[in-house]
Amino acid sequence: MKPLPIAQLINLGEPDQPMNHALWAASSRWSLSAKMTASNCPAAAIARLSAVPPTEIALVNGGRHPMQGTIAISNSIADALAKSGDNTAEAISIGEASTGNALRRSYDHTLHALGISFRRAGKALRLNTDPKSAQ
Repeated sequence: MKPLPIAQLINLGEPDQPMNHALWAASSRWSLSAKMTASNCPAAAIARLSAVPPTEIALVNGGRHPMQGTIAISNSIADALAKSGDNTAEAISIGEASTGNALRRSYDHTLHALGISFRRAGKALRLNTDPKSAQ
């Protein structure tokens, strides 16, 4: 068996509302009208379609579709990356201030220690070079 090539698709409409002059679809000689009245769609899908106004788009399968999930996840990732960037900038700012403060304290302590060492070394040198201390 070899399938015939499709020359043109024709929308037949509904059993009580034929389209494209398909009045022949309702003929009793043709089993198509019986097939058109029965539906293979689940009852929940038909109820959902019946409840949607004709001006809206109705999804036969409710819930998220793969593309919607991808978009939702990408939005979550974008939000997380933005928050991560903000947190990193804040941490660097705090770290920069802390490092600057630590370096300043270290510098001050080093100057203080050098000053004490300088005074003690000077005192020791004076004692060793003072003729009065030699006696």
